[in-house]
Amino acid sequence: MAADHKDQIYQRRLELHTTVFAVAFSPCGNYLAACNNFGQIAVFSVVSALAPDASSDKKRPIIFFQGHNGPIYSLISTDKFLISGGSSEIHGWRWDEILDKTESPSPAWTLQPPASRTSLDAPETNALVFSDQEDTLFSGCGDNNIYMWDLESGICKNTLAGHTDYVQCLSLRTKHSQCVSGSEDGTVRLWDYRIKGSMTDMIEPCKNEDLHRPHLGSWIGCVTVDPSEDWLVCGGGPSLSVCI
Repeated sequence: MAADHKDQIYQRRLELHTTVFAVAFSPCGNYLAACNNFGQIAVFSVVSALAPDASSDKKRPIIFFQGHNGPIYSLISTDKFLISGGSSEIHGWRWDEILDKTESPSPAWTLQPPASRTSLDAPETNALVFSDQEDTLFSGCGDNNIYMWDLESGICKNTLAGHTDYVQCLSLRTKHSQCVSGSEDGTVRLWDYRIKGSMTDMIEPCKNEDLHRPHLGSWIGCVTVDPSEDWLVCGGGPSLSVCI
């Protein structure tokens, strides 16, 4: 079989397996954006898709564009921007330009996480969270670090280092000026982001006999806090757990 024919078959097989890594609502709540492993972003009209008499066409994306050259692992929304984290860079897209629909949007700005000491490539961005009070974007990356970005200047103003494996999820306790991170290393860490690199606490759910599930591993894949910021919930390999 010719090599080019083999490549065509392989590409068709790849296209059959699309993974949606993240979703985010628009500021108005009327649109839902989703990103996939091909670096594409699709935007759906929630109102049209959920209408009682909605046809199949109404449930399809109203906007579809190529956002990154590689997979997009994380996606969040602010009052102005849709922010996507890919296998190397982070892009900010203006919602008004996305919804204009006249042409494929271009990034309003791009952030480039620094290359690690052991690799010339920038790490992938697995998690994003934004503090509007600080105008700061937090990105959890595959080099085990969390980067804090000043969106006005585009400068990385702080690095939270301490995890020993990929950072997979982030949340904020803004009342306490804390960033909460979960990682493949099995820990949930709390950081005081006012102080450079200051970890204030660490939780290891896998070490609790009631939570540990050895056959699934110790990794943490999700973490969040409630609106009062008094409760923290995390899950992954260990069972879902709640902490005060």
